[in-house]
Amino acid sequence: MKSPCDIVADRVALGEPLGDLADHAASCASCRRIAALPTDLASTRVEADPGLGFSARMTAGAQQRITVRRRRRIAMTLAATVAAGVLGVVVVTRDPETPMVSVNPPREPTPTTQPKDPKDHEDPWKDPKHDNAGDEDVKALLRLANVERSSHWAARWKRIERPLAPYRALVKGLIEQ
Repeated sequence: MKSPCDIVADRVALGEPLGDLADHAASCASCRRIAALPTDLASTRVEADPGLGFSARMTAGAQQRITVRRRRRIAMTLAATVAAGVLGVVVVTRDPETPMVSVNPPREPTPTTQPKDPKDHEDPWKDPKHDNAGDEDVKALLRLANVERSSHWAARWKRIERPLAPYRALVKGLIEQ
C-alpha cells in the first residue's frame, strides 16, 4: 500500500485536488514542498531569447529554400517539355504503313515422317499446262491463306477500310431505296 506522501505526489502530478490528504500535506514538510511546486513553477516566467540575428537567419533560410524550389520547378518543367517534344517527334515521324511486329516468332517447319515429294513444292501457278492468268481472285485467296504471314494480333483498319469503300457506297444506295 502507498504512503500518504506518495499519494500526495501522485495527485499533484496529475493536477487533482488533494481532498482528504490536505491535512497531511499541511503538516508534512516534503508534502508541503511538493504541493507548492506548481505555484512556484507558474510564478517563474522567463522569456525565450532567440539571440542576435534571429530574423536575418530565418529570412536567409526561407530565401534559400524558395530558390531551391524554383530551380527544381524549372528543371522539372524543362524535363517534361523535352519528354513531350521527343514523344511528339516519334509520333509524327513514325511510318504508319510499316508492318506491325508480331509477338509470336515465326514457327520452324516441323519435319514430316513421310519422304518429301518434289511435286509438293511445285507452284501450280507456274505450271504451263494451267492457264490461270485471269484467276486473280484465286491467287488472292491463296495469298491470304498463308496463316504465318497474315496472322497478327491487331488489324490495321485503314488498310481494311480502303478496299471496302466501293461497297459502302453500294450499301448506302440500297438503304436509301
